[in-house]
Amino acid sequence: TGLALAAVLLIGMRAVPGVLLGAFLANVTSHEPIATAAGIAAGNTLEALVGASLLRAAGFRPSLERMRDVLALGLAAVASPLVSATIGVTCLCLGGVQPWDAFTRLWGVWWFGDALGDLVLAPLLLVWIRPPRGLDRWNVGEAVALGLVTVAVGLGVFTEPLQMPAGTYPLHYGAFPLVVWAALRFGQRGTATIIFLTSALAIWGTAHGAGPFVMGTRQESLVMLQLFLAVVAVTAL
Repeated sequence: TGLALAAVLLIGMRAVPGVLLGAFLANVTSHEPIATAAGIAAGNTLEALVGASLLRAAGFRPSLERMRDVLALGLAAVASPLVSATIGVTCLCLGGVQPWDAFTRLWGVWWFGDALGDLVLAPLLLVWIRPPRGLDRWNVGEAVALGLVTVAVGLGVFTEPLQMPAGTYPLHYGAFPLVVWAALRFGQRGTATIIFLTSALAIWGTAHGAGPFVMGTRQESLVMLQLFLAVVAVTAL
């Protein structure tokens, strides 16, 4: 979702065939019927068009330097996934892939996951599309230090090898000082990068049964993790 939104914003309508084809291939290779995959792909493409239209109407700047740009992105992240979730889950149920009594649960998971994509991946692509201004030697060293600390904290909190009793110690709050550090010292580029890095480590660890957000099922675990990451991303941006 974040990739599609950024592509339509930056490239325009020329990106639509790529979004449509990519979404179709992603779904048809997940052993879904061709008609179901095509319907989901159409919903994903329409989602990106709706999100981009909302942002353009708000006078959005990809640099995310203004508060109104961040708020507009938040609005698009809330509104545009409504389209994809509704069309996608309807296609799954019509195609017999999922039962109708699971519609509400699937819809919520779909909407939340797409919204997080708009808040995590889209900003990373949008703010890095322009060449960065040069950093002095100290800032380069500080940036490397921030990246290394982020990886170390992510491994220690969210992955199996260094997992600690997170149910007793709220170690996941260690992500907040890092995104604040990035925001104060490196602007939106640093912030979006640290959010993405933290999210990647957290999702990977949680999907493999490690970290503080592990619940009864993998789906429940990822929903709880996504809620945390959404708060981190919105706060930092």
